[in-house]
Order: sequence, then structure tokens, then C-alpha cells
Amino acid sequence: IVERVEWITREAAFKSLAQRTGSTALGELKSNPLPDVLVVSLRASAEPDSVETMANELRGLPRVESVASDTGWHRKLAALLRTAATAGLFGAGMAVALLVLIVLGAVQLQLATSRDDLRVLQLVGADDRFITRPFAYAGALTLGCGAGLAAGLTAGALAALGPQLEELASIYGVQLAVQALPAAWLAATVAGAAAVGGATAALGARWALRSAR
Repeated sequence: IVERVEWITREAAFKSLAQRTGSTALGELKSNPLPDVLVVSLRASAEPDSVETMANELRGLPRVESVASDTGWHRKLAALLRTAATAGLFGAGMAVALLVLIVLGAVQLQLATSRDDLRVLQLVGADDRFITRPFAYAGALTLGCGAGLAAGLTAGALAALGPQLEELASIYGVQLAVQALPAAWLAATVAGAAAVGGATAALGARWALRSAR
């Protein structure tokens, strides 16, 4: 869980403090009161309990006078990330459910307005698979295009908000690198949505045909 380790000598810390404060009184000190500091940066995925455990282990090391760790903000950040992830999953689930209902409703409407054509197809010997195939293609195209549009908007949002998120994370001392979504993941998402849309439309069309009979 360790991201990087930085050793800051007492001389470097004293010089940095003098440059930041701009005070000449520091130069009048006979000795440097600052200690040597070892800064351990952890990954953003580190759990707060792991941070506290590591801090306790560091306190038990020899020649370690004190260990300072602020896990309060880390707990708040972790809770915020969990809440955002839960809200995102809930929103995605609701969007998928809504799209599935839209596909089913479109299939039902199309079948209701094309009953005469369906009867003609049944009279000439067309089976249910032949009749439901166009609806399956339409459902796959609808959900596939919807998933592709959502993936494109997500990629654009990450590209636009990436620098701001990285800057916000750096304020809390967290190294965050916002990367683009993998092309394989995007392709799998679109393909999965198309498969779900096709299957949903096909099942809806079969159910409507059986109900009509």
C-alpha cells in the first residue's frame, strides 16, 4: 500500500521553513530544532484501518520519536468514494432498467400496430424465430448505441475532469492518475448491452406473439 517514501533531513526542513516564512529570526537560532522526517505516502486505495495499523507499527520502530498520521480526512474521502460508487452503480442500474423497459415497450407497440402483417407472415408459414428476428436486431442496436453513447460521454468526462481531480487529490497528498477507459472494456460493454437488448426484444416479441394467439 506504500506509494513512495521521502526522506527529509533536518537541514532541508529548516531551509524550506525559512523560505516559506521569510523570517530572519530563524537565522538567529543557535541550533536547528527540527528533526529528520520520513514521509510515507500511501496509495489512495489504502483502507483507514491499514493506515492506522502502519502508523502503530512505525511508532514501535527504534529511533522513532513520533508518528503523525491524519486518518480523519482519509476516512471521509473513503466514505465519499464509496457513496459515489454506490450512487453510480444505482444510477447505471436504473438506466439499464429504463432502457430495457423502453425496448419492451417499443416491441409491444410495434407488434400491436403490425398485427395484420404478422397474421400474413403466420399464414405463409413464417415461424416465431423469423418474426422476432427484426425486433431482436432493433433491440440490440438500441441498447448497443445507448451503451456506446454512455461510454463516449464517460470517456469525455474523464478527459475533461481528470486534471481537476488530480489537483484535488494532490491537495490531500494523494497521487491520483486519471486514465482513459480501456478500449477492450468499452467494446465489451457495448457488446454486452447489444446482447442484452437483442435477447430482451426477442423474448418480449415471443411473449407478445403467444399472448396474441
